Amino acid sequence: MLSMLFGLCLLAQTALASTTHLIAIGVCPPWKGMDARFCTDTVADMSQALSQRFEIPAQNTHTLLNEQATVAGLADFLNGLPEFTKSDRLVLYTVMHNGSNHAGTAATAANDVMVFWSEKDPRVTQFALAEHKWLKAGEFATWLHQLGMGELIAVFDACQSGAIALDVMHDVAAPGTQVATISSAKPGQLANLTQDLSRPLFSGALIAALATGAKSPLPALLASVDSDVSARAIPICAQRKEQMRKNNGFEPNCNQTPIFRDPDGLLAPPSR
Repeated sequence: MLSMLFGLCLLAQTALASTTHLIAIGVCPPWKGMDARFCTDTVADMSQALSQRFEIPAQNTHTLLNEQATVAGLADFLNGLPEFTKSDRLVLYTVMHNGSNHAGTAATAANDVMVFWSEKDPRVTQFALAEHKWLKAGEFATWLHQLGMGELIAVFDACQSGAIALDVMHDVAAPGTQVATISSAKPGQLANLTQDLSRPLFSGALIAALATGAKSPLPALLASVDSDVSARAIPICAQRKEQMRKNNGFEPNCNQTPIFRDPDGLLAPPSR
């Protein structure tokens, strides 16, 4: 079963947000050995699926991709967005690399680091952070919440993305801001690619589910995605596990369990 962290929702549905925006970020740095189009194509497909789901017009879709997705580029991108109010809703999607700032340990809310674009591998995490090439998850969350929206639905597809989704994005939210988060993997778990290496396993499954279950409540769709991803991840991960262990000393859990946290029931309605 999909792991869920729900708060009791005793009130009626929240009022319809006046404006919904989508931010989609994809970062496939060249030194990771992945073609940049991997992120470009995945972001394009997911943006279309989420825009249809949440009825987001094209002018409210904002993308940040690859070479533009440096830490400095992210700051400029966020500063260039229209001003949000508490009546607005933001849908966020990110596909990128993510992990602990301590080699050999699983990511936590305290040590989670997001890998932004750089032409060469910084190799040492502390240098990458000091040189503003990578960004602590807590800083990313703070920057995002400074936009001022009243509702945030965030989807993270990255290794160990549960660290930022389950805790960080909720912990730094301003009072009165409602947050729902969806992550492709728990802390300590890989976010696998499909068998043919064409796209992230979780994103591919979510895109397909959104296309075929347009009227279904999101929690039901996520349950089907969880079942699909969990079943397909173990044989895919097994091929990578030994190489990962040799490269960085950290042997990830080959289970991949998508997980979401929705204390305010933002995901419950079939559409908003």
